Amino acid sequence: MPNSTTSGPPKAYHGVGLVTLRYVKGDSKGWYPMILCRVTLGRIYYCANQDPTKDPGRDKLESACTTGGYHCVLGDRLKARGTYREYVVYDHFQVYPQFIVWYSRT
Repeated sequence: MPNSTTSGPPKAYHGVGLVTLRYVKGDSKGWYPMILCRVTLGRIYYCANQDPTKDPGRDKLESACTTGGYHCVLGDRLKARGTYREYVVYDHFQVYPQFIVWYSRT
């Protein structure tokens, strides 16, 4: 994986890839930053298993994208647990930060 950047917890559901977080702290005036990125997903490995760490396993999900014929994993936690969908890419060249948007929650 010479052209990739890894981040996130080592025990992430779908292996170690690029992840995004939803929670940020605002500045002193109550403004919050949000980074909008263009992401090229390519061919998607779909996974809606209850526990992807065991079935199919983190290593299999990661290697499907780093050495196999896929470019990202769609972890469908919405279908599996009723929460959310998670897209994981393993190559930082697939993500281009395009804009920083500042917003207030009031």
